[in-house]
Amino acid sequence: MFPEMTLETLLPPMLDPGQDFALPYLSKEEEDVIARGIALFHGQRFTGSLDTEQGALYVLMTGKWKKTARFVERIHSGPVGDAQNFIT
Repeated sequence: MFPEMTLETLLPPMLDPGQDFALPYLSKEEEDVIARGIALFHGQRFTGSLDTEQGALYVLMTGKWKKTARFVERIHSGPVGDAQNFIT
């Protein structure tokens, strides 16, 4: 769900005033770290976020996953263990 990122790939867009960037949006609940989605920045200011579903589409559209992505969506409201209720 997250764009692949290192300090070397993050710093140039973060320091360039003409580029926006995105970071993983995480939160802490008790002792667990929860992935909330993607945090969006304009300049060095937080401007909004994408949830996990929107984040996956964002990463796909930016080309970070090349040409391959896999999504599983629930299409029927039956038991979770029944594969007939999902589409990939």
